[in-house]
Amino acid sequence: MDELSLARLLAGRTATRYELFVQSNSPWGAYASKYGSLWQWQWCDNIRAYMLWWAGTDLQPPSCSMSAGASSRVDGVLFFGNVPQGGSRSITFTVRNPANKTVSVYPRQYPVTRTLTLTRSLSLEPCASYNRTYWVFTSSNLTFTWRFMDVVAIIPYAQFDADNNYVTDVRVRVWIHIWKADTNGNGRPDPDEMMLVNYGYNWANWNLAFMAASMFKLGSYRCVVVSVDFVRGPDVPSYVPPVPVTVAVTYVDNAVDPWVLVSPSSATIPSRGSAMFTLTAKPPANAVPTTYIGEAVVTKL
Repeated sequence: MDELSLARLLAGRTATRYELFVQSNSPWGAYASKYGSLWQWQWCDNIRAYMLWWAGTDLQPPSCSMSAGASSRVDGVLFFGNVPQGGSRSITFTVRNPANKTVSVYPRQYPVTRTLTLTRSLSLEPCASYNRTYWVFTSSNLTFTWRFMDVVAIIPYAQFDADNNYVTDVRVRVWIHIWKADTNGNGRPDPDEMMLVNYGYNWANWNLAFMAASMFKLGSYRCVVVSVDFVRGPDVPSYVPPVPVTVAVTYVDNAVDPWVLVSPSSATIPSRGSAMFTLTAKPPANAVPTTYIGEAVVTKL
């Protein structure tokens, strides 16, 4: 059972993230889908939960209260654990209230809203360890409704390890910065003008980085900068001819989650009282076996 403090609802709402792992109904599919989702659990820093999950233990929602300095919008994580295709699983959490309030709970999912594909060819001069290119995203490219901006840079595997000897020839690296201002007036985002938001997670010939609430974080600053480095590996000649680099930018929104139901949908909680809510996940029979992440938004009415 997880608890959400309504002391953080003064701004209007708070949220707790939930995760469910849809397990294939075939033994081999179950193993393969677990192995394929390993990076997702590590990416979310759920090391303890990952160990329990890999050992085959059903995950119960732990207490995940954050420190007072943490974001007032996110207050913990709820785990459904393994849910079979076409099956269901329920978890509960308690909302405690310091004052008399009526609240509603809304399960939300993260659907893909828009995708954008960018391409450039990059080479490496004999003495260069990397070659960098970048794209800028201004407020006209973004919207407040987009929850995440997901960036994946890819090069052909034939260039990543040309002779299949398990030694990298070249690879890519992604950085996401906010360009605060063009203080020197040269029209280019220089390192001392930017602040780092995130950097990429590497997997063979591709690299992934994402930015949450991009429009909110951009604020009044100049733009968001996505930089891609074409990096020399230990098994490459001095000069590297142009290699095509593809950058896929995916914008993810949040919407009502049709797989997750909540009961009750709202409750009036007396001062210093509490209310228990039940979330039930029902993935369809054709759901792809992987890890799904959503959020339960608690809104003050």
